[in-house]
Amino acid sequence: MAATPGNEQLAHDAVASSVRVVENAVELARAEARLLVVRARHLLVEAVTMGLGAIVAVTFVELTLILAALSPLFIGERSGTPSPWPLLASVAVSLGMAVSGGLVAWFAWRRFRAGGEE
Repeated sequence: MAATPGNEQLAHDAVASSVRVVENAVELARAEARLLVVRARHLLVEAVTMGLGAIVAVTFVELTLILAALSPLFIGERSGTPSPWPLLASVAVSLGMAVSGGLVAWFAWRRFRAGGEE
């Protein structure tokens, strides 16, 4: 009688194939879960960066407004010739920090909207 694969061999091959398919599916699910965690972490970092940039920008805009409101006290009548340079320097630094914070928030927002592909 010729040796033909029996039902047991076919069943064993079918079970082995099924086990390999399930193992591959589990590996794929684990890889997808890791990818999801990495992507969520990246989006969280972008959102926090955007928020902190906006906070820095708004804080320094407020400081600029306070300096502008108090400018008569800085340049007021004092002994000698009043110099506006300290006020102008502090307003320039404050505006520079506000613009920097705004740019950080804007670039983080762009990366956030793009989905972190940049």
